[in-house]
Formats: sequence, structure tokens, C-alpha cells
Amino acid sequence: MKPKIHKNYYDVVILPPPKIRDYLISLSQQLYKYDSKWILGKRSYLPHLSLYHIPVKLKAFPVFIEELKTLLKNTQPGNLKLGDGALYLRYSSIILNTDKPTWLRKLYLNIIKNTQKYRDPDFDQNKAWTYERLPLGMKNNLNKYGTPMVGQYFIPHFTLSQYYTNYKIQEGFRGLKFNKYSFKPDYLYVCELALGHTCQKIIEKIPFE
Repeated sequence: MKPKIHKNYYDVVILPPPKIRDYLISLSQQLYKYDSKWILGKRSYLPHLSLYHIPVKLKAFPVFIEELKTLLKNTQPGNLKLGDGALYLRYSSIILNTDKPTWLRKLYLNIIKNTQKYRDPDFDQNKAWTYERLPLGMKNNLNKYGTPMVGQYFIPHFTLSQYYTNYKIQEGFRGLKFNKYSFKPDYLYVCELALGHTCQKIIEKIPFE
């Protein structure tokens, strides 16, 4: 499936190390046998953990990146533990959850706090998130922060794939076996987004210091 890229729409993410990346790709490959939309890969549809989806106009992008670099100078990451898979039926997708340690909660909130001033007010966030399908709390978050994934709705995870309908999603999910992994990230990434909030291309790589 060739992705349709959003213009100037980005995801601030954590990417897994190669061993875990390949494990997530293997799970996604299994789901493709049950008519999922796409397969995770190394060059597009990158396995990622989203922290903040944000549209940024081209002229504001350099200062947006500098803000992230400054923030990471005072951030010490810890370990992330992969958990079990789950069905995310609102978006017809299958995800693999991680834990939500204190350092990760602080990180995503600091990213939102310090960078939402760079949000492009002309971007149609409601269309990107299919506003009418969201519960009230997520709508409120979307209006305030530009993303519904805040507070109780921040559920750190890796999306394994999406489906056109929920018809075969249960069958695909039942065939998966999940392993326990953990890792400590060394970098934060900014990725280019396509429809379905899939991560298509690394735009910036920022080290934790």
C-alpha cells in the first residue's frame, strides 16, 4: 500500500532497537496474511512509539527542532518494557502496549508543553483524527493540544497494523504470540506522517544527553 503523506505533519517518536524492530515487523507480517492494510518495515511504515503528533509549518520547523534538542538536554530516559498485544477497534488496528514509566510520562508532557506553540493553526486536525469517532475526552484533548493522546488517553504502544474493517482483525490477533522485551532509547526522532498516522520517514534524530 503506497502511503499518502501529510504535508508538514510530524510525529515525535521513540524507535526501537534493531532486534525489537525486527520482532515487531515479524508480527506485522503475520497480520498481513489476514488482510491488514500494510506491513511494518525498515524504510517506511516504521515501528514507532508516538509521543506527540504535531503539524509544523516549514518556516517554524528549525526552531521546533531546537526546542526538542534543548528539552532532551535535561531528560534522562529509562527502560521501556513491551507488554501484550491489544485490539484498538476504534481505529481497526492491533497494537503492542508498553509500560508507562514516570520518565516517559514526563517526557511526552514536556514535549507538548514546550512545542505546541509551533502547531500550524491551518492544519485540519479534525480530519486527520476522524473527529466524529472520538469520545468527548479525546475531542477536548484534540482541541486543546492538537492530539487526542493526552492524560488517560496516552497509551504508549507500537501499532502492528491496521485493517480496512474489523471483520478479520480478531482472527489475525489470535494467531500472534508476544515476547517480553525491554530497551532504553538513546534518541528521540521526528518522523513524517502519512494517513493513519503511520511513520514513513525519519526527518530528525535527536540524542538524549
